[in-house]
Amino acid sequence: MRAPRIELPGARSAFAVLQRRDLAFYVASRFFSGAAMTLLRATFGWQVFEMTGSAFHLGLIGLVHFLPTLLLGLVAGAVADRHDRRQVIMLAQGASLAGSLVLCALTAAGRATLPGIYFVILGTAAAAAFEGPSRAALLPAIVPRADFPRAVVLHATVQNLAWVLG
Repeated sequence: MRAPRIELPGARSAFAVLQRRDLAFYVASRFFSGAAMTLLRATFGWQVFEMTGSAFHLGLIGLVHFLPTLLLGLVAGAVADRHDRRQVIMLAQGASLAGSLVLCALTAAGRATLPGIYFVILGTAAAAAFEGPSRAALLPAIVPRADFPRAVVLHATVQNLAWVLG
């Protein structure tokens, strides 16, 4: 015999919060930007390895990704607190797009160099350092307190899915 299902008052699915238009756009944005950044990082690694064949240079990519987060973390948090978070996110994503377009143009022209690629990696990592705190601070602003736990679960799930699919 099956045990009866116990419903908690106000319990809803994590997907029910997607009825909120702002949250639906936020989650879609997180999915597409997460997948795009994963693809871009894979492209950086592939191109650097094609040019050098060196595991050291692949490891250096990780260092170049980490340094802006370390150096700009506090500044990025202050920017997220003082400015419109949506604009900060859009500017950061625009900077990442610009970096990927520069890399694409240099590669197509046969002018991509290792220092140039590392410079683009540094720029996109700096943009991501600003995007992260703004994105984290935006979620509580668009979801009511009662729906916040479900929104966090949904956000984390979509983010991880984007990284895997990207």
